[in-house]
Amino acid sequence: MNDIKKYVLEVVEEIERSLPCVTLDDISSRVFLSKYHLDRVFKAATGKSVMEYVRARRLAASLDDLLHTGTRVMDIAGKYGFGYETSYIRAFKREFGVSPTRFRKQPLALKITSKITESSLHSILGGLVFRPFSVFRPAFRLAGILTRLSIDESRFDHAAANLAKDFFPP
Repeated sequence: MNDIKKYVLEVVEEIERSLPCVTLDDISSRVFLSKYHLDRVFKAATGKSVMEYVRARRLAASLDDLLHTGTRVMDIAGKYGFGYETSYIRAFKREFGVSPTRFRKQPLALKITSKITESSLHSILGGLVFRPFSVFRPAFRLAGILTRLSIDESRFDHAAANLAKDFFPP
């Protein structure tokens, strides 16, 4: 594993271990890099600054509380490291395009930032490309014909793709 990947993964582990109350100063002191160099390396590897990633992970973690508890938005904001309810609401709207209250009343699919893993960092000629994403979808029901396929059928014969074409016509 190259040094950049190693540092990025080490930073991610520190972030995940310390969520929601983590600062750039905390992380940089734990990984023995200046916060400026750390932020440059992290952004080059992931496309996000350290604190943008931290904010996105805090917001993703807060979704469960919004949907499955009656906890006030103000209390959720505090629990996930936002000093004020308004800063949580503003960050939530910026990240997901909807307010937390509206999302709670009317859940919809959201693109969330997943934890960065080694498999999500790909080396290309000594550089890195970051490309994973997850989509959070509220529960839904699907009607149709149940078809079971083996992995080999899907992989070699593209059976799943062909069935999808029948299910979702162009």
